[in-house]
Amino acid sequence: MNKFKKAFSLSLTTLLLASGTPLMANAETTDAGGNKTSDATVDIDASDGALTLDAVPNFDFGTASAKDLLTGATLDLTTTASTNNLQITDTRGNGNQAWTVTADLTKPFTSTDSTTLANATLKLASEAGTTDSVQDYTQTDSATLSGNGAQPVVEKASAFAGTSRYAFTSTSASGHAAAQLILPATPKFKAGTYTGEVTWTLASVQ
Repeated sequence: MNKFKKAFSLSLTTLLLASGTPLMANAETTDAGGNKTSDATVDIDASDGALTLDAVPNFDFGTASAKDLLTGATLDLTTTASTNNLQITDTRGNGNQAWTVTADLTKPFTSTDSTTLANATLKLASEAGTTDSVQDYTQTDSATLSGNGAQPVVEKASAFAGTSRYAFTSTSASGHAAAQLILPATPKFKAGTYTGEVTWTLASVQ
């Protein structure tokens, strides 16, 4: 199991193997008109199939003002790039295995001098992006990440061979940003750039 850290996120990849199942037509037969049919067989080998977390989104919430910190504020994601996606690929070839993706704020927003933004939380509500196969998934209305444990972001009800993408941008069909930073009132604060870390986990579900 490999872990890949990005500027804001950590990606976790899980590899699973599945066995192939042969497909075949009927055995050779002859009908009353003298026509013959024969077998046509193919073995599907899914031994190199896998369930992978291909990409995770990064979040930029712009600049908070002194007033935002003094009174508390909610900052919208500023990213407009359509490529800021959560992407999962499932090529295991086993229709009995679904999957789920969870996220957790595993490092609080911290400045270069180790000052933290106490109790700052992330609220995620992704928009369905594109999929190469059936859209049999459940997205949570919102997942609040506070560092108190992983929260479900999207669940796939059944396995399929294809890639699913979920977009995190500043605009969405619901009219809200796909990610928001919730800042509580912080009377004592220091100026600076604060960076947090989100851990994304993809897991197979029986």
